[in-house]
Amino acid sequence: MSSITYVSAFYDLGRDKWKTFPRTFEEYLKGFRPFIEMFSQPPEEIGMYNMVLFIDSKHIETLRKEIHPHTKITLIPIDSQFLWDNLPMWRTLSIEKYIMETQRFKNIVAHRSMCPECYIPEYTLINHCKIDYICHLIDKCALYKVSPSDYYCWVDFGYNMLPERIPERMLDPQKLDPNKVNYTLINPITQSDRDILQTMSHALEKVGGFFFCGSSYILKQYQTLYHQVLTYYQNVLGLADDDQALVLACFFHRPDMFAMHYTGKWHEALVHFQKDVK
Repeated sequence: MSSITYVSAFYDLGRDKWKTFPRTFEEYLKGFRPFIEMFSQPPEEIGMYNMVLFIDSKHIETLRKEIHPHTKITLIPIDSQFLWDNLPMWRTLSIEKYIMETQRFKNIVAHRSMCPECYIPEYTLINHCKIDYICHLIDKCALYKVSPSDYYCWVDFGYNMLPERIPERMLDPQKLDPNKVNYTLINPITQSDRDILQTMSHALEKVGGFFFCGSSYILKQYQTLYHQVLTYYQNVLGLADDDQALVLACFFHRPDMFAMHYTGKWHEALVHFQKDVK
């Protein structure tokens, strides 16, 4: 039986005070609570599944009050120093900030200037760092007293905002490609998506960045590729964009590394890949 570790994180960017698309911590927490229920099931139901949550230290006591001792969720406190020390892409924050302040970039995304990926560098980078979180955990399992897993999957902290997004059962690894990075698609990928400026201008909804899954081996390769693509965006193109756009760029660099599953919906992954009813 394969083991799977779900990985999530929440670092407080003060989104409750944003001028556009604000969201409170309580709203995020509401989307996380179904995971607490899922990982509080009896051991025979959970099996070889567990979850690791990297949580802003200012909110960790709130989570500790909600998570019972038998719940298979490991909490790891984080702060700005943790991000700097352990997430390589976070250390490019000054570059990302500089790009967003250039007039060239502002002109390209003028019609999307209200979107956080166009003016909040911490937002873009915290989303790029999803793969860094997972690979940090893979490297430091012993430090955090977490058993290594066959597979790791990323799920956004506020994933379960709507009832239809909440799975009834755990992921079924047999529904995933074990040798690739598995994503879901909101819309099919086309050759026109190779055009980075078109992707930036139209913010096409293609890849769902809220979930991805793979073996530790392929995810370590993916981390290297993602770093290369982000470096290309920042230092060659002088552009910034969200994680969905960079995943597309990674896909076109190495399509053999990915399994893209078309679902046609946002946040469909955990329901789509859950175990069937016995």
